[in-house]
Amino acid sequence: MYAQTQENQGSRCRRDDYGKCIIWSIPFHRLSILEDVDRNMHMDLIRNRSEYLRKLVDKDTEEKNQQLMEYAQTDWNAIVGGK
Repeated sequence: MYAQTQENQGSRCRRDDYGKCIIWSIPFHRLSILEDVDRNMHMDLIRNRSEYLRKLVDKDTEEKNQQLMEYAQTDWNAIVGGK
């Protein structure tokens, strides 16, 4: 008779924040974009495509936020003229 296996307590970490996986759809006529992504990724010393895409989104978001701040600071009365 074999010894009874002991129950394993498993991980005590009860977090459920694992992130998200998304599908990136690339049309057939644009498949060369993957080669561009890989080349740019290696030139920027980034380990994987996911990290590279996150970096691009962060950079673009920062630029858009800067544009919004400039837009909010624009004095439209000085440009268009007051009443």
